[in-house]
Amino acid sequence: MSELDTRIAVIGLAVRLPGAEDVTDLTAMLGGDGVEVGEVPPSRWARHLYLGEAPHRGTHHRGAFLVDPFSFDHEAFGMTAEDAVLLDPQQRVMLEVGARALEDSGYLGARRRLDAGVFIGARMNAYGFDRGRVQSRWWDGN
Repeated sequence: MSELDTRIAVIGLAVRLPGAEDVTDLTAMLGGDGVEVGEVPPSRWARHLYLGEAPHRGTHHRGAFLVDPFSFDHEAFGMTAEDAVLLDPQQRVMLEVGARALEDSGYLGARRRLDAGVFIGARMNAYGFDRGRVQSRWWDGN
């Protein structure tokens, strides 16, 4: 192997998707014929507000949802509960799944320098923007 070798090796894998809490679930889901879209869990939002014929009604009562997306072991990441609440839930899930990928690779907790990376597929939303906007209004007294 030389310094010019550009090959990569995937040595760890983790996933958390609607219907698949881990790689084993994902494998089973891909081999099946199921649909992971269902009714909005009551803990997410008041779906009854989106039913009916008015504009934007009838379109927000179904979706694909993670199981318990708000649980987060903040201490495992050296965070306080107060700091963890400020993170976008997607960022909390990303931290947990990234740690699972490192654990799957055998490198979680390794105390040596690695020429390695964790590659993540995700999308952003306005959680942090909206939260920051609400906090700035509170901070300004408005």
